[in-house]
Amino acid sequence: MADHDRGPRSDAGGRAHVKFRARTALNVPRPQVFPTDTGDFVTVTNWEATDTAGATHLGVVIDISLAAEEPDAAFSKALGPAQLILGVLALAAASAIGRLEWLIAYADSDDGSVKVLQLEQLPFGPSARRPLTTEPVAALLPRMNALTPEERERIGMALTWYRRALFEGNPSDQFAAAWTGLETLNPSIKAKRGLPQEGAIRKCPKCDADVITAPTSGGIKAAVIASGGDPAWRRANAFRRALVHGTHALSELAPTAPEAARDVLDALRRGLLELLDVPPEELDHFKRSPMAVPDAHRLQVSYRMRPLRADEIPVGENYPRLGLRDAAGTRERGLDGLIHENVRHDWEIRDFSGVVDGPMETLLVTSRDPDDKNAKGEIGQSIISKATGEKVVVEPDSDITGNADTIAEEAASSDGE
Repeated sequence: MADHDRGPRSDAGGRAHVKFRARTALNVPRPQVFPTDTGDFVTVTNWEATDTAGATHLGVVIDISLAAEEPDAAFSKALGPAQLILGVLALAAASAIGRLEWLIAYADSDDGSVKVLQLEQLPFGPSARRPLTTEPVAALLPRMNALTPEERERIGMALTWYRRALFEGNPSDQFAAAWTGLETLNPSIKAKRGLPQEGAIRKCPKCDADVITAPTSGGIKAAVIASGGDPAWRRANAFRRALVHGTHALSELAPTAPEAARDVLDALRRGLLELLDVPPEELDHFKRSPMAVPDAHRLQVSYRMRPLRADEIPVGENYPRLGLRDAAGTRERGLDGLIHENVRHDWEIRDFSGVVDGPMETLLVTSRDPDDKNAKGEIGQSIISKATGEKVVVEPDSDITGNADTIAEEAASSDGE
C-alpha cells in the first residue's frame, strides 16, 4: 500500500505521529503500511546512510500515525504497535531487529501547529566511568577458584546472564535475563538453604501421598526475599507471570518494568554472593548501583512547528525537525578532580519552511555513574543570527523561521572518578 493510501483515520482524540528506528539487515522494497484494529497505521521504510565507501543500509524507520493529545503520550501509545510489527517482520524474514530508538513525536494543537518532542544524539561522549576497586575482586577470585567444576559451570552461566542483564537497555529484557540467571542458580540456592528441590503438584485424595512432583522455584523466591523482602518477591513474580504468559501488553508493563528488573537483578547478585560464601563483613564492597554501558550524550527538546498537522508528516528519514548543524566540544580534568565536558552545538530547521515557536525546552540526557554524587549536567540556550553570528535577544514566545536564525546551545557535564 502506498503512503497516500493509508486510508481513514480514527477520530478518537487529536492526531499524532511518532517515529522510531531500529538496526537490522532487513530491507523493505517499498514503504510497508500496516493498519491496526484501532484505526492507526504503522509504516516501515528503510534507514540508509552514506559512509566513506558509499550508500549503506542501517535498518528501518518505523512511523506510527495514531490518536493522542500530547507527544509524550503518543510515544507511550506507539511503542506497543511498533514492537508488534517489528516482531512480525522478524518472524517473517528470520532477521534480527535491534532495539527501538525513539526519534520524534508530534501532536496536533488547536492553533494549527504541532507540539514536538525530539530526541537527538550529540556527536560527543560518553566519558562516564566507574573505577574498579580491589576489595571485591580479592573477595571473589579465591572462592571462584575453590569451586568444583560443576559448581563453576553453574556460577559461570549465571554470571553470563548477570552481565547480559546489566547490558540490556530495555527493563523487560533486563528482567528476563536476570530471571534466567536466577533459574540457573535455583537448584544450588535450594541445596545451600536446605529447601526441597521438588514439590507436590498432585496428591492422592485417599492417602495424601505425593503423586506428581515437579521442581520448585524456592531458591529464586528465597534469593529475591533475601535481597528485597516480600514486596520485591510479589512485584517480581507478578511481573514474571504477566511477561511470560502474555497477560498484559508490553506497553502496559512498561511502568512497572524498571522496579521489577531491579528486584531480580539485585536478587541475582545476592544469590551469586551467597553461593560463593562471601561473608557478611565483605558484602559492603558489593553495594553499588547497577551501571549500564554508557550511551552518547543526547538532547531531549520540545517546541512547536506551524503551520503543520500530524497527518502531514511524511514517512521515512526526511521529516520536519531540528537538526544539529555543528557541534564542538572539550573534555578535561578540572582542579576539583572531576572530568568536565563542554559542547557547543547549533540547531537548524530541516525539511520545513514554516515557523518554529518558542518556548523551546531542552533536557540533557547523559550517562553517568548512579553512585557518583558529583556528576551533573547543565544546559544553556541562545538564539544566534545566521547573518551576523551574534546572539539575538528574544522573548520566550518569539518565533524562529526556517531561514532566519540558528539555535545555539551549550551543554556541560561533569563526572567524578
